[in-house]
Amino acid sequence: MPIKFLINPIARAQGGPRLWNGLNEMCARLGYVAQKDYSLEWTRSGQTIEQARRAAAAWDRVVAVGGDGTVRAVAEGLFKAGTGAALGVIPQGTGNDFARALGLFQLWARPRTVGVESFVERLITGPTTRVDVLSANERLFFVSYCGIGWDARVCHSYTRLRRHRTLRALLRGRLINESAYAVLALRYWGTRLPGVDLEYDSPEARGTPGHIAPGASAIIVSNVSSYAGGAPLTSGSFYHDGQFEVTPIPRPLVFALLVLSRYWPHLRQFCTLESQRVTRIQLSLPSGFALQADGDDVTHLLAGDTRLSIEVAGQISVVYAP
Repeated sequence: MPIKFLINPIARAQGGPRLWNGLNEMCARLGYVAQKDYSLEWTRSGQTIEQARRAAAAWDRVVAVGGDGTVRAVAEGLFKAGTGAALGVIPQGTGNDFARALGLFQLWARPRTVGVESFVERLITGPTTRVDVLSANERLFFVSYCGIGWDARVCHSYTRLRRHRTLRALLRGRLINESAYAVLALRYWGTRLPGVDLEYDSPEARGTPGHIAPGASAIIVSNVSSYAGGAPLTSGSFYHDGQFEVTPIPRPLVFALLVLSRYWPHLRQFCTLESQRVTRIQLSLPSGFALQADGDDVTHLLAGDTRLSIEVAGQISVVYAP
């Protein structure tokens, strides 16, 4: 089954070259022939969606080697191509929430138990499932979650740091990245949203009006149950049921406890969150808003919009670990 690997060269502390060489060696040991059975390609900034779209026309499976942002771009390319090519993931990011939802992160994190070659072989020959692709204003597509408010503001500022010529070289490795996020989180601790009017469709009713009171830290729209690298955001989420969850985060302290619960699960009991399961939602956007999707700053993609409309645009096929 022909497979294409799209590798983010700066994933996992600039470890792209090591991954490239390792994948070549593993595929050769498995008996696969380069350019016939598999192919490797570097992702290029701002072009990953188009690269995935072209790959979908020539290969049965396309593997995103990187973090949730790389996965989002590859998934969008496959969705737009519409060829039925399946998405695979080698998790190399800080959060890897999409890979966690599919069970792939857990396998990749246990190389001594599963074996890296067995993992790669699973991507090539393993079973697939269907996953919902969500659209925002019919211009932005994502598969895990998006958010406005505190987390999006931090993500926006972090992206600006990574584009800085001097600081870019310093932001390598999970520990350094998470430390930078923690500093920015404190910097924007006081971020609050104004009152947000919304309208949503649920399985029970259409066009239901709603309102989120002023003072919320953020609003998270999620298609998977975890957030920020494994923090349990919602329960009962399914990535293939045509629905998604909308979760307001009421206060910064609740947000901090939620993120820390990925390290200390008992903290989750102190995070009182109410989620609404919907099939479509429209909400007003605050002036000067920031927006993140699957951990990437995507503010520029919807700049100037005053409303955010999110719905399930369709599905793609994805390799998973049953």
